[in-house]
Amino acid sequence: MWVGCRNAEWRGEPRAHAVVVRAEGASPMISSVFVQKLDGAFVSANSYAAWRGFTDRGVETNFYEWPVLRDGQLAIGAETLVVGGAGAVRYALSGLGVQSPTIDDLPEILSEFRGRSVWQSSLGDVRALYNEQGPSVFVKPLRDPKAFPARVISAFHDIIPSAHLPDEMPVLVSEPVDFISEWRFFVLHQKVVGAGWYSGEPLRFPDSDVVEAAVRVWGANAPAGYGIDFGVIADGRTVLVEVNEGYSLGCLGVRPILYSQILEARWNELMAARKPIRNCNG
Repeated sequence: MWVGCRNAEWRGEPRAHAVVVRAEGASPMISSVFVQKLDGAFVSANSYAAWRGFTDRGVETNFYEWPVLRDGQLAIGAETLVVGGAGAVRYALSGLGVQSPTIDDLPEILSEFRGRSVWQSSLGDVRALYNEQGPSVFVKPLRDPKAFPARVISAFHDIIPSAHLPDEMPVLVSEPVDFISEWRFFVLHQKVVGAGWYSGEPLRFPDSDVVEAAVRVWGANAPAGYGIDFGVIADGRTVLVEVNEGYSLGCLGVRPILYSQILEARWNELMAARKPIRNCNG
């Protein structure tokens, strides 16, 4: 298992190309890939990993910067996969007639793996709770992850950073849990193909039986490629942290070739769906 992102290699050159045999039943191979840069450098470790993976597979890769995409100067199509930040990829998808995919962080179909109470609410309801002394809760945006940082709300001052947002904004609320360690598992066509540690104690690995059970339960309702995060909590249980879309996914050290295959699988799925796109929440 390879679990270290090689940030030092962002500006490196590719090693010898590797030939990758596509999984049976996979969509037709894309023709080329556009990878986002910022001022001439890879915009993130994720962009580097994607470039490395597609290049090692012999796929044509080119670079773009956000203004070029934003201003419509980038010639993209269903067979030209776009890699970059979530906002850039969503912008490219919308230009190709793909609705923004909707995937809940904690899908109802996976409720048995949550390990704590979870419910949907609104910012207004959370604010009302903390006009009085309410219990601590963990709050994150339901649909727009960049609206405000996910956080534990314990007192009125904790909600001040989101004061500019409307009361109607939907949020996901849960009981706070103490994660001792957190890992991401990378899933391609309903199979776990990699894992990466990102928080807490790196030697406290989640129960693999629980992870595999969750992947089976979500099954064909899940995206073709995605990330599913599990953590170990204080009482030793393995519980679901969240799930992550596969079209713009943090690499967390997964091997570049596998990472590129996950991005490609989800891209092809979205291109095939176009309008309307299926909901992956189960």
